[in-house]
Amino acid sequence: MRPGPARAARKHPAGAVLAAWVAAFTMMFVALAGCGTGNGSAAKASGKPSAGSGNEARGGPTASAYSLNAPGSGVWENYGIVGIGVPVAYPQYLPESKVQVTLLSARLIAIPGFPAPRLVKLGVWHIFHGLTSMAEGLPPRGCGGAAPCNSPGKPFGGFQLRPGDRQEVVYFWVLPPRRPGNYYVAGLRVTYRVGSAVYEGHLYSGGEMCVRRHWRTASVRNCNFSKQADAELTSMAQQHRH
Repeated sequence: MRPGPARAARKHPAGAVLAAWVAAFTMMFVALAGCGTGNGSAAKASGKPSAGSGNEARGGPTASAYSLNAPGSGVWENYGIVGIGVPVAYPQYLPESKVQVTLLSARLIAIPGFPAPRLVKLGVWHIFHGLTSMAEGLPPRGCGGAAPCNSPGKPFGGFQLRPGDRQEVVYFWVLPPRRPGNYYVAGLRVTYRVGSAVYEGHLYSGGEMCVRRHWRTASVRNCNFSKQADAELTSMAQQHRH
């Protein structure tokens, strides 16, 4: 397998706190870059932090004691070559909470004007021994002792984020159409409960999939990922910052 070279990271506007938070995890992503490759994809993570996300109360103004716009909820734009019919998983850390939060459901956020995959699975992992920035297959394979290969994870719906939890990561699997091409995803629109109130927030974890029949010999440099899609993703995340 010949994974193509990673693109240069683009700088996106973000606060100093967010930049410091994601820097620690950038090292983890780089150290585990090879974990995202195996039978069915040639994955590379760029680890590019970007703007955060927001939360809105259903039927009223934002009033949640927990926000998905906490430091650490920046965009991770991951990209790679994927084989026909291979599901791909992307991670996103859940910001630490001071209150108990119950996850209810999530929907995929597409990038307007660009072809998107469909959401096929959600789960939550506690990170003990690192994580994989782009996992492939169901069940996932090729990432050794790192998440999400190291355990089955926990169901997304009904998962309770307790006060002080800091190492909880959502993995969401997407499946592109069964034809070659480039497909894009922006992240997840999450519905969650704090106390008796229900809110919606956004977790931006951008993914770019280069679907090829002969993925083993393909090169990322020939995928021609859209710079416009990157710009649109950054703009979407910026709009949900507080």
